[in-house]
Amino acid sequence: PYYTTENGVIYNKDKTELVLYPAGKTDEVFTLPESVKSFSNYAFAYSKLKRVENFDNITELSKYLFAYSSIEEFPKMEDINEISNYDFAYCDNLTKLI
Repeated sequence: PYYTTENGVIYNKDKTELVLYPAGKTDEVFTLPESVKSFSNYAFAYSKLKRVENFDNITELSKYLFAYSSIEEFPKMEDINEISNYDFAYCDNLTKLI
């Protein structure tokens, strides 16, 4: 009763928090639903994503958000007020922060 899924991605019931993007999904690009305002710790950790789009409603990142992922670029840093511990730890492919 507390969670919902869409295409394998786990959200809280009202889709304001992205809880987990499965590490086994093979998509390279993911567009956040406009309803998402926050993330659980490790939400994208170990994912194969290269890029996540639509950070318009996001102002802070949770701990270890992209740790060990395949992320290559991160859009729109100017609206992010807080970057948490190890958000991009071991992201060996990360080459671009906008």
